[in-house]
Amino acid sequence: MSKTSIRPFIALGYQYLLPYSLSIGVEAQYIFGTGNDVYAPYYGGSYMPNMLNLSLSIGYHF
Repeated sequence: MSKTSIRPFIALGYQYLLPYSLSIGVEAQYIFGTGNDVYAPYYGGSYMPNMLNLSLSIGYHF
């Protein structure tokens, strides 16, 4: 059983258009954690750490 959590985040992204309908993109996303109880992950608590996600993408536009 898992709980759904809604957390605030900030994101910064950039997309660059290439020839032949291609594009490349990069995005950094920082998600704010909740709670300070370090034992919570082991005892079913609600602690969630801060997270930093980095993503790189390649797209084709048609």
